[in-house]
Amino acid sequence: MDNKTKVRNWDIAKGIAILSLLMGNIDGIPPLMKAIIFSFSIPLLFAASDYCREKYDIKDTLIRSSKGLLAPYLAVCLISACIAAYRNGDIETNIFVLRDKLYDMFAGMSEIKGVFENLNTVWLAWIIICLFLARLIYVLVMQLTKKLPWFVSLIVIIVLSATGIIISNKIGFLPWSADIALFSTIFMWACDNSKHVIDFSKRFKFSLLIASLIVITFIPVWIYLVCKDHWSDLASRNYARDPLCVITALLGIFVVLILSMALDKLKYIGSAISWFGKNSLIILIIHCLESRFFNWEKYIYPHMPCFISGMWYREMIVKVFFILLVSAAVAGIKRLCDMNEYDNK
Repeated sequence: MDNKTKVRNWDIAKGIAILSLLMGNIDGIPPLMKAIIFSFSIPLLFAASDYCREKYDIKDTLIRSSKGLLAPYLAVCLISACIAAYRNGDIETNIFVLRDKLYDMFAGMSEIKGVFENLNTVWLAWIIICLFLARLIYVLVMQLTKKLPWFVSLIVIIVLSATGIIISNKIGFLPWSADIALFSTIFMWACDNSKHVIDFSKRFKFSLLIASLIVITFIPVWIYLVCKDHWSDLASRNYARDPLCVITALLGIFVVLILSMALDKLKYIGSAISWFGKNSLIILIIHCLESRFFNWEKYIYPHMPCFISGMWYREMIVKVFFILLVSAAVAGIKRLCDMNEYDNK
């Protein structure tokens, strides 16, 4: 499997993850469906961020991640703070609202517990800043252990993940969701190294058949573990007392990866989902802003040709459609700006 195909497979996997995340945040969605979605979607977004990495260079990663993740997060901070101040409606207190919202957004808390109870959650934006931090931690570990046997990096990653769990339990939830960043490095390591397993399997005949049989075996185990509540909602840290949730997440990620390989064979469907994966950050940002500030009941649902409000599957179709539509417009504008910047050089 060439590197281009690997990247496309993981773009499709990220596309499935971000679409699942949109669906999982719909009010009224069946609990089992929501549990299945959150058992793999956010762990997969973390895992896919470091797949096909060619080198472990902390300086290069810091530069790239600052542009690709930190800058967009800061933009979300500023936009959210300005919208909150505008909606406050009181000119005399707007500056204080702006200050407090910027303070909260810079703190980057997913949920509040423990020593930082004076802060407020930043909703879905926590994923962006947490991913930035997790990527730096993971690359630093891999850079320091690259000349050592492979199991050394695994041991270090397991210790870091366990440390994240201990911090969540004993201290509380940290700014930039740093405890989640530590915990999530286990998914990054697993998927970073899964490419060796996939490449090895490609050497044998009937590997696709074998992979299909493995998936058929894994799906019931995955669903069973979810039904038994062995799944991880990273934002609320429900993984903290249940190490089986890591296995559940890895099973879900593996199933989605095999599915992405199958979808890659379907030209148009694969290309569409791959586009969602490539633009997953834009989709996540739009979803973050609309979930906090946009009133669907007022501006969208009453103008639909059928009754929408309170019917989760109809809300899901409408929300996902409009979020993707706006994301496509933003991605188009970004592409034009990038082209103009390139032409001016």
